[in-house]
Amino acid sequence: MRRWAWLFLGLGTTFALTVGCSVFRKPSVVPESVARCRQYARQGSSAVDRGEWNQAEEYLRQAVQASPVDHEARRQLAEVLWQKGVTGESIQQMEFALRLAPGDASLAVRTGEMVLAAGRVEQALAYADWAIAIEPDLAAAWALRGRIHAKTGNLTQSLADLHRALAYSPSDEDVLLDIAAIHHRRREPERCLTTIHHLLDLHPPGEEPQEALYLEGIALSQLGRFDDAAESLQTALRRGPPRADILYQLAEVEFALGRIQAAQLTARSVLATDSNHAATLALISKMNQTGSSSKEFDQNTGQGLQAAKIIR
Repeated sequence: MRRWAWLFLGLGTTFALTVGCSVFRKPSVVPESVARCRQYARQGSSAVDRGEWNQAEEYLRQAVQASPVDHEARRQLAEVLWQKGVTGESIQQMEFALRLAPGDASLAVRTGEMVLAAGRVEQALAYADWAIAIEPDLAAAWALRGRIHAKTGNLTQSLADLHRALAYSPSDEDVLLDIAAIHHRRREPERCLTTIHHLLDLHPPGEEPQEALYLEGIALSQLGRFDDAAESLQTALRRGPPRADILYQLAEVEFALGRIQAAQLTARSVLATDSNHAATLALISKMNQTGSSSKEFDQNTGQGLQAAKIIR
């Protein structure tokens, strides 16, 4: 028993010495430059929350100056510059940040999104592949690749990449919209409609996104379900601003349903916002050729064009 007592005493002493060393160890000191960088970055973030973009830029430039190797400060500065429309320097700052943190997959994706928006497609694809190599299950990276291929017209590969993104993030509405839009481009209304219904199921009635309802209306129209298409398009117009493309599509559907007066009124609404809307002018010409128009429509169209000139 005495030997066990000595053993426990020894273990207790070792534990006490270990704890004592950890308790009295001097805390690590953050370099002054890093501390100032973090302070400026916090102030910049607060300015962003208030919508004070110029003030945010000033603080974040000070943060980067205080600690040039802080990739997060550079990323924040890049985002502020992007919001202000300073795209060239924004991309430069983001690429610099990525060189400082090459293992950050999300940073690679965001850099790719920026260069894609700037039209640098091949470079965007390189950044997407970079992110996937780091984090193969990152939905945003696959979504970026899908959008790049959609931009280049490789719709089959685009769908494959977007579905891969959806597998990792099944409720990503942007990805669902992208997939639906590609099915629309491929003239696949059934698949477009299936995807849109998946998206709409994510929203309670009355809160459906305008773009989803617009694509639903187009798909229904292509399937010959004109009554349902008209309802979707009318609902889309209530979910946001009266976009010319939605109004035009509604006019087409109303014309297909034989609702000539309604189609005329809708066509005039398009011309009131865009007097040179080519598709609407072509629709008006079609109405004229089929004898659907009237002198009253021609007169009202002229009034619509005159109103459009006043608006412009």
